[in-house]
Amino acid sequence: MRHSNIIKDLLHLNRHHVSPDMDKAVNKLCEIYGGKVDEHLDDDKLTWRIPPGYKVIKAELKDSKGKLICSHEENPMHLWSYSPSFSGTVSYSDLKKRILVDFDRPEAILFHFRNQYRFHKPIWGFSLNVKKYKMLNPEEKYNVNIETEFYDAPLKQFLFNEPTNKNNLILVAHLDHYAQLNDGLGSAILNNEIVSEIKEDLENINLCSLNSVEIVGSVYFLKKYKLNSSNTISAISTNGLTLNSNLIFQLSGKENSTINKLIKLFYLIHQPNSTLQKFREGWGNDEIAFEVPSIKIPCVSIHRGPHPTYHTNLDNLSQFSNSSFEESKTIIKNIIKCLDKNYTIEIKNWDSLICLANPDINLYVEPLSVSNIKQKSDVENLSFYNNLSVLEKKYLMQNNQKIINFCYKFQSFLSHNLNTTIIDLAYEFSLPVLFVKEYIEKLREKGFVSLTFKNYN
Repeated sequence: MRHSNIIKDLLHLNRHHVSPDMDKAVNKLCEIYGGKVDEHLDDDKLTWRIPPGYKVIKAELKDSKGKLICSHEENPMHLWSYSPSFSGTVSYSDLKKRILVDFDRPEAILFHFRNQYRFHKPIWGFSLNVKKYKMLNPEEKYNVNIETEFYDAPLKQFLFNEPTNKNNLILVAHLDHYAQLNDGLGSAILNNEIVSEIKEDLENINLCSLNSVEIVGSVYFLKKYKLNSSNTISAISTNGLTLNSNLIFQLSGKENSTINKLIKLFYLIHQPNSTLQKFREGWGNDEIAFEVPSIKIPCVSIHRGPHPTYHTNLDNLSQFSNSSFEESKTIIKNIIKCLDKNYTIEIKNWDSLICLANPDINLYVEPLSVSNIKQKSDVENLSFYNNLSVLEKKYLMQNNQKIINFCYKFQSFLSHNLNTTIIDLAYEFSLPVLFVKEYIEKLREKGFVSLTFKNYN
């Protein structure tokens, strides 16, 4: 499996925001997928600033007898990211102020990331698990030897398929959490695989994958390519999608957006093994860069949780679920395909009530009760039923009355709601988008409607 090999190759690189190993990671992705190295220089007109290049030469913490407590070589997460150089002897009380430990997760070494965003005033420090923390003696003094290097360099991220001047859809996940699988890396690779597999098949959407430097990289990316709601339909932020955990769908802040309608429908179909959250109520990162004044790109998030190894060295290959990877990839691909075929329904030769039961039409679904006599659903008799996924079929069988409601009401709805799209209609009746699309396609074949891709711009 290509994706698992890529993840293994990149996992242990020290992918600090701007660093030699980030360069290696981005170049490796270019070799595999094509795409490009997306470079950015610091822009003093933006409030988000690009950190300097950063390299760790050596970092050790020892007691007064020379016994090693921890080192960057042993595990890079021991050293706080973007720690400045420091060499000297410190007391236990002073050292304790510069130690990060989590007693609720005793085996974990925590990822300290704040310096990456506060690089104008970085502080040195170490992260320890509980066992190493208990090695510290309040009566001791400790020798700290941290040697790091800051240098001038552009910020680099990986971009697979460049944005165009219309109908962009951006998949975004961050690449900069070194030694961690599910906080960024696994989902970045998943996004790349999706673009690789379906970008040539899309008829209306330009699909891009940005493996970003979290938040700051998205800010600069959006400015560089002049992206906003006039040329970009939406964005999907992904994270934690290789966890063996339930799906979490997080909405855009744009309440009635097309992408929100679609996410709500997918949430319905994937219950009970999914939850729905409002914007920024769950695991948040790059989506916040898209939903600001003048950009206004609705950005949803799809992730998994709970994530007990979050921001720790325990977020390693033992946390990789290939089944979650494949399921997540399928779901996001289906969301993209729904957006790509979100046609506006235009009335053509439709000047009287359509008899759905007419053998030439054959779109009628029998009610579950006739003259108070219960009967079995015949939805399976629809010619396109077998095109649906197993989950979509299961949802329809459990919600058969929604299909009946649709058959009774959709002609009235279309007569009173001009410019209705496939997704609008599916959302109105809480039905799978593919079911509604196939249903309307049958009406198109009979000449009752024409279908035109929704103009988002």
